[in-house]
Amino acid sequence: TMDHFVETIGTIYDQYKDRIEGMAISMPGIINPEIGYAFTGGALRYIDKMNIVDILKERCPINITIGNDAKCAANAEIGYGNLQDIQDGAVVILGTGIGWNYAWSTRNGITGLLERVQEQLETDEKYTGVEIFDMANQGNEKVIEGISQFCKEVAIQIFNVHIIFDCEKVAIGGGISAQPLLIELIKKHFDDIFNHLGFDVYKPEIVPCYYRNDANLIGALYQHIQTFQ
Repeated sequence: TMDHFVETIGTIYDQYKDRIEGMAISMPGIINPEIGYAFTGGALRYIDKMNIVDILKERCPINITIGNDAKCAANAEIGYGNLQDIQDGAVVILGTGIGWNYAWSTRNGITGLLERVQEQLETDEKYTGVEIFDMANQGNEKVIEGISQFCKEVAIQIFNVHIIFDCEKVAIGGGISAQPLLIELIKKHFDDIFNHLGFDVYKPEIVPCYYRNDANLIGALYQHIQTFQ
């Protein structure tokens, strides 16, 4: 609920209020960071159509900024990470869904990855992301195939965005970006696409986010500093 959300943030604030100058928040949804407004809250449906900054300031009277989590991750990589010193790039956050600047179904997020592995294993048993990568790293071919199918679709979507946007580099973030196998398979399928094009197109470099799963948090700080510097 909204009350629980505000009080959770407020409890953290209470611990540090005598030592901090501001609060930077990365969150899901379609966000206007300039006015602190959430048009949608992504998975947090109870914060739709609200000025989150104004609401939080009633509980935490301090400078507050909010930003979309995927855009915050991009800010981190642009400001401090693997997208420094380039003209055009993109960040893909693999989480509950896919963090882009537009929606993409949860079939292509962690939920979709787990579903593909279940389909390959022909089981209804539920596995966590940690468990499936443990199995994959131990050589379970069915699990690797499920992950590979997921990575192929991610590679196709990266290619589609690249053709529109002409990226120099694409950084992959989210918790599972820490898995070398994931990055390896995305690159493999991305290379396969280019090898079968039949015409020349610039191929961007695919890298993990420098800050991995913390990219959105560091990017929220970057945005906050840029706002109040």
